[in-house]
Order: sequence, then C-alpha cells, then structure tokens
Amino acid sequence: MPSKGSLPFPMPLFCPCVLTVALVAASPSLAAQDGPGPDPRTACAELLRATWTEPATRPVEHVVEAVFAAKTTGPSAGSLASVQRALAAADALVEFVQWTAPAGERVTAFVVRPEHPVARVELGPAAAIEQAVVAHLRLLVRWQQPLDATSRRLGDDMARRLRNLVLAPLEPALASCQRIWFAADGVLLPLPFEALPAANAGTFLLEAVDVRRLHCGTDLLAETATAGRGLLVVDGGATDLPEAAREARAIAGSWDAAGRGPVQVRRASELGELATGVRGFGYLHFATRGEFVRNGGPAPASGRAVEATASAHPATAIDLAACRLVVVSAGDPLDGEAVPGLAQVDFRRSLRRAGARTVVTTCWPVDDLFVREWMEQFWQGLRTDADPAIVGRQTKLAWLERNRRLHLDPLPGRWAAIAFEGH
Repeated sequence: MPSKGSLPFPMPLFCPCVLTVALVAASPSLAAQDGPGPDPRTACAELLRATWTEPATRPVEHVVEAVFAAKTTGPSAGSLASVQRALAAADALVEFVQWTAPAGERVTAFVVRPEHPVARVELGPAAAIEQAVVAHLRLLVRWQQPLDATSRRLGDDMARRLRNLVLAPLEPALASCQRIWFAADGVLLPLPFEALPAANAGTFLLEAVDVRRLHCGTDLLAETATAGRGLLVVDGGATDLPEAAREARAIAGSWDAAGRGPVQVRRASELGELATGVRGFGYLHFATRGEFVRNGGPAPASGRAVEATASAHPATAIDLAACRLVVVSAGDPLDGEAVPGLAQVDFRRSLRRAGARTVVTTCWPVDDLFVREWMEQFWQGLRTDADPAIVGRQTKLAWLERNRRLHLDPLPGRWAAIAFEGH
C-alpha cells in the first residue's frame, strides 16, 4: 500500500514506460536464446543495473539508446546520434528513467547535448523524490492565492528541497543551455519543471531557460504531417461558467481577424463523434472547464464532454496527424489523495499518440477568469504562425513580470497548471 503522501497508483499500471520490472543478471543464455529478443524494458533495466554497479560494462551511449527503446512506442526508437542532430546548439535533452535496483526504485537522468558526451546522473531513490514532488504539487495548487508568511516559508523550503534532488545535480551538465527538453518518467511525470526554483533566488526556472516537455527524446524525430486548415473551437456549454463561453468567442474572433483560415465554433454537445468532428483541422481549442475553481469556490461538475468523449474513443481511432496544436482548458478535480496533474499525463499522451504535434492542458482546477484571460492572450500570440511553446512561455512570462512589476505575488499555481507537451 502506498504511504500517505505517495503516488496512489501501482507504477507499472499507470505508465508502461516505467521500468518496474524484476531485474536479473545478464547472462549469455539470455543473449543467445532463440526467437525474438527480450522485452525492451527488461533489457534496459538489466543494462541500467549492470552499468550502475560497473559503469565500464557498456558505454553510456548504449544505455541511452536502451532507454529510448524502452520508452518509445512504435517500430523504431531512433538512434542517439539522430536525437543529438535534432537538438539545437544550445539545447539539452534530459531523459529520465525510473527503474528497479536491488534496494528499490531509483531515478536516473541522462543529459544529451549536441557535440557533448552524454552525462549519466544518478538522482537517487525514487521514494524521496516522490515525496518531494507530491508536496510541491500540493503547494502549487494552494499557491493560486497569496500564502501567509509561514506557508510561504515552508513552501520555499519544500521547493528548494525538490530542486536539490532533481535539478541541482544536473546543472553542471546543463551549463550554458538556453532550452531544456525534459522527458520525465515515473514519479516525475506530473512535475511542472518550469515552476522549480532557479539558481537566482526568488526566480523560477521558467525565467532562466526555455523549458519543454516530451515523453521521450525520440519524439524530436517524429515526422511532421502536413498541417490541416483552420481552427475548431469547442464551447463546453456550461452556463455556470460564463468565462469559458467568452473564451471560445474571443479566440474564434482573434483567429478570424488574423485571416489565418476558416474557423468554426461548436458546442461540445454538437460535436458528435470526436473521431469525425475534429478531422482536418490544424488547430483545436476546447473551452471546457470541468470542475474548476471559480471566484474562490468549487464550480459544479460540468463541461466534461471533451474528456468523456476522448476517453470513450481509443487514440488509434482519432486521427490528429494534421493537427498542429490541441488545447484543452479543463482540469481534473482534486479528490482526497489524488496527485495534482497526474490524470492529465495520460490524457496529453493519448492526444500526442493520435498525431497532435503539441498538446496543452490544465493540470488542476484554476480560477475561471484567469484561464480565460491567459488563453485569449496565448491565442493572440498565435495570430502569426508561431511556435506554440514559445508563445506559451512568453504569455506566462508576461503574466509573471506584470505581477512582479506591481509587487504582487507570483502565484505559480496558476501559470504552472498550464502544461505543454510536444515539439
């Protein structure tokens, strides 16, 4: 049973890429057996164990490629060299992997950069990282309003502890990087890295570097299909959440005024089959809220049509190959021991597997008015054919800088709730 404050799910069931498999010593008989080779996750875990105790057993580059194979769904993972070529000169990929050592779960990171040797960084037991991640996420959910002095001090201490566990050990290998691609695994999956403290006191990683999120570094190699045309905006139709309807109208109007192609606004109840309703659009925005916090209190359950529809259709039945961007401005309610942002990890990944190049979701309940204003500003930035991740970071920075200029609380629990995945 998970301890209080731990992630309340068996890791192998939640995320198949987590290497929670029984480890056995590598043996000639395993390599020489007839038929298909071992499962990539098992082979990767064996290699991680062997090279943890005896690093000289295999080059670190071989280990990274085994991690790619274990985390990649599809016929080919792609090579380390091809991933390095896909990175810009000032980029770094941080590939995390959680695996089972004899003494328990561990988290290892591999820092991949062009023209640099791969750095393997052992972050230590997963249990300590898990505890710090959960505490930090719960702090962020509370930090949508100014914290009292005691809570702020305790929150800063928790955030620094998590930084020391997850980020500080990587910093020597990340020197001079301007953009970092984080490919999380296991207990790190729901963590918004951009909300971690930066090296400069009182600042966030968002302000220091361009933070990106992938499932695996090989996502950088995915072929980009020809983008579809136009924007589909779906209004959840929640009469008790008027900001969602205003959001839908404002985004559609902005797109139309920019002359970026056809635009349609439809109610979620009118969408019908998701697989056919979204086909051919290059951009999708679902202005649904779910159970969101509005005006300081919980909103009634409504606007869940998009998530319900998506979950009712296997990802393979939804073709989003022509879709440059999918935005779902809805979060999940927090209930008991639920870990903020956890449910949205699989939801984003399903949309990515369906072909969407970039997916944006809100990870936990956020103030309705803030979401509407943030989304409108974000889509204003997309009036030109800009990179959604760049526009998203600029929108967050503008909001944060405004608060700093007015001597207001940075409220990271609001902007950190909006998560981007893809490239």
